[in-house]
Amino acid sequence: VFYQRETETWSANPSVIVGEIQNFQVINPQPYQFFHKVRKRFGDQVPDTAAGDLILDFVTLMNRGRRVDRKLVSDLLDSYRLGRRQGETLWEALVEPMALAMCTMEAMFHFESRGAAKKSRYVSPIEMVNRVSYFLWRSAPDAQLIGLAQSDKWYDPQVRNQQYRRMVEDEKFERFLRDFTTQWLELDRQDEIAVDDRLFRKFNNNAKESMKEETIQFVSHVIGNNLPLRNLIDSDFILVNNLMAEHYGFERVRGNEFRVVPVPEGSKRGGILTHAGILMQTGTGERTSIVERGAFVARKLLNDPPGIPPPLVDDLPSTGQAVARMTGAQLVAMHRQAPQCASCHDKIDSIGTGLEELDAVGLFRTVDLRINPNLSKLNKRQRRNPNNLTIKVRLETEGRVHGRRFSGVDGLKKALLGKDEQLAHAYIEALLSMANGRKSGVADKTIVQGIINQAKKADLPALSILVAVLRSDVFKAY
Repeated sequence: VFYQRETETWSANPSVIVGEIQNFQVINPQPYQFFHKVRKRFGDQVPDTAAGDLILDFVTLMNRGRRVDRKLVSDLLDSYRLGRRQGETLWEALVEPMALAMCTMEAMFHFESRGAAKKSRYVSPIEMVNRVSYFLWRSAPDAQLIGLAQSDKWYDPQVRNQQYRRMVEDEKFERFLRDFTTQWLELDRQDEIAVDDRLFRKFNNNAKESMKEETIQFVSHVIGNNLPLRNLIDSDFILVNNLMAEHYGFERVRGNEFRVVPVPEGSKRGGILTHAGILMQTGTGERTSIVERGAFVARKLLNDPPGIPPPLVDDLPSTGQAVARMTGAQLVAMHRQAPQCASCHDKIDSIGTGLEELDAVGLFRTVDLRINPNLSKLNKRQRRNPNNLTIKVRLETEGRVHGRRFSGVDGLKKALLGKDEQLAHAYIEALLSMANGRKSGVADKTIVQGIINQAKKADLPALSILVAVLRSDVFKAY
């Protein structure tokens, strides 16, 4: 939470979006790193004369570079001296003042203040480096960032650009890549899916975690290597480990580590649309969902989310003899007969049909395998025959994107590759949402379009767009 002193108001942390709080825990490795450095410097024989400087340094660290209350430091030093007089060792005497320093308002909350001028629309350099650090590293700024902010060198655009490069090359940047990909593409939805083993008898449940990791690794590779955003739609490479390679039927991939592999000749893989995890999370674990898949593409890749469903509208029918033998396209066509549903479903259903040649666990198929609607009427002997458990329904994979007709996954990819700017909009708005802790609004449109206009000159490279967001007013304005 950010507290703004001048207005005495609270605002959302720009690096966190809160959905539901079930358990609250603060994990900050910096105190441990601080003590490690002190021990490395002094060993176990820290002189009492150094205690004051140690406490001051620690409070500065906990305040993330902000102004330190000298009276607080004096009180903490008095606490240390009292412990020493009572016979405590130096390290024992430091425990209470250090603990108190971590419990101050400045340590627990982000306090934002304006720049040097009272009426400035920009935050101070120390607030700016905190915003950037919590965004890119998901953690407090290090000593180098704090030093640049305190010396006002952060105002120099060249210095900021150098720091952005340093930060994205740091291993802590991986935290951002994982959090951003998971949040943007809603990968946690995969945890809610239970795969039906009657339909997918060969499915390896151990691969579920690798499915999520595949998408994280792929998006991280695209951003980290500054590749064009269109690779999210289609690419000539994939990132797999042994479990995902086995799931897809690829050979010669050994070990649990994800690595870049060229798309095998004749394969339709490449891009995130054919990722097993994405396809699983937009289904039920038993059947695919044309509606969910179409809505995913519209929201995440076209920046054209469907409207909120009207109240009192029934779900798609899922049981009955006739329903069991209807194609997915026929089922959603029934839904579109309701006038209040037609406008949205015309848009998203025609996209989702293009992914129908992939089943509920992301494998290519030629027919739609369904649970036999007469299963309850079979005797035990008949049920022991796996072929009696399911029926086969034909596939319909023709669709359209914004009026352009296509067929199948390859056709859908080609149609989407002509929508580069919409993809860039979706990507930038996801970045802004993560930075601001809120959905992107009308006020952000100018920022988004300005970044796109500049980036499309260089084929919309993913990391360059991210750096352009860092340079925008999102990280400077109050």
